[in-house]
Amino acid sequence: MSEFESGNGNDGPHPFRTISLGDLDAARAGPRWLVEMLWPADGLGLIGGEPKTNKSILVDGLAVAVASGQPFLGHAVPSPGPVVIFNGEESARSVGARIRRICLARSLDPVGLPVHVIDEPSIRLDKTADLGKLRRTVGNCRSKLLILDPLRRLMSGSENDSAGIASVLGGLRTIGREFDCAIAVVHHFRKAHRFDGRGRTADRLRGSGDLFAAADAVWLISSDGLNSRRVEFEMRDSEAREPLEFRVIGGSDEPLEVRLVTDNERDREVEESVLAALDEAGPLAVRDLARMVRGRRSEEVVRARRRLVRQGRVEETREGQRLVSRRIVLPDEAEAEVVDARSEPSVPGPQDSMASGSSALPAFPIEPETAGGGTAFPGVSQPAGNGLVSSFRDDGPKDDRVWSDRDPPVGTDADADPFLAGCDPSGLP
Repeated sequence: MSEFESGNGNDGPHPFRTISLGDLDAARAGPRWLVEMLWPADGLGLIGGEPKTNKSILVDGLAVAVASGQPFLGHAVPSPGPVVIFNGEESARSVGARIRRICLARSLDPVGLPVHVIDEPSIRLDKTADLGKLRRTVGNCRSKLLILDPLRRLMSGSENDSAGIASVLGGLRTIGREFDCAIAVVHHFRKAHRFDGRGRTADRLRGSGDLFAAADAVWLISSDGLNSRRVEFEMRDSEAREPLEFRVIGGSDEPLEVRLVTDNERDREVEESVLAALDEAGPLAVRDLARMVRGRRSEEVVRARRRLVRQGRVEETREGQRLVSRRIVLPDEAEAEVVDARSEPSVPGPQDSMASGSSALPAFPIEPETAGGGTAFPGVSQPAGNGLVSSFRDDGPKDDRVWSDRDPPVGTDADADPFLAGCDPSGLP
């Protein structure tokens, strides 16, 4: 009779641990977060992206936020704690130098920060000895977060080997559950991938599909072709939040900041991308314009085009969207000369009928309002400093704007864009 058939619990192996449904329900109080709404407290996940999209800087910023308890990308860190990092492509000294620069930007003392950088030339998680060393390291440091960068430096076999990937992720999952530790693995997109806002997440990540299937959280980083990086989120057990954008601020040997891009900043960047595309290749049909603005969804480009038409910086012609001016004029700048990047005196533009032939855009029929020692104009969004106005607030008074007779204000019966008649913007390729 085998030990399993003997019925003697003392003679056989220990049984698996079980938890009753009652205990599970009692312990269920919603998801626990390492970073609120972005990463589960005990989650195993991937941070993937295109080359040169600041993946390592982003995860080092995440490490500093978790170790210090400061917010990350505008989201709280409810339970801060120690962090362990291994970077298989840079020395521990280089990683430490970058983390110190991030600490300087956050006014933190890097010496007392509980961030531990593994100083080893390589780690192979498909080797039992290395996996055991990593387990002891996480336990000794009482780590809340383990960062491994990148996946291809963590295994001897191929990323396309499903069995090998399953073994590596299974070992990491065991470590995470034993020490209640979140684990983030940095990975890469496929070489042929180009961000277009479409396609399954699993198809954008390099290697076996088991990677995506096993992940509790996935961050996908792409470049918009300018200075910003876009992060999309996928979650296993909760609804993914809307994409965020960040920008890395700081040159070599300067404080290094991972800064969240605000909605207003993002709108201005899309507008600048639209203007640049029209400056380079205009006039363009809306569909062609949406294709040229890299890294932006079609609906973002459509909304930016409508704002620019209202501002008099873009107009619709028979040939398509045409650039009128790369800038917008405030009332006190009405006499300033405006350089028209596509000036064609023989072709009348919106400014001709309102400015009586003047080369400047018309002054807006609004009076300045003074608040807090500065001058503001109703319905106009002004950036800090002396920068030019780059966008209008949609919630501003409708009668304070100058509208094209072709493009009526949002909220009217003619809200549908006449230039997209019969075209669903969300379906633009």
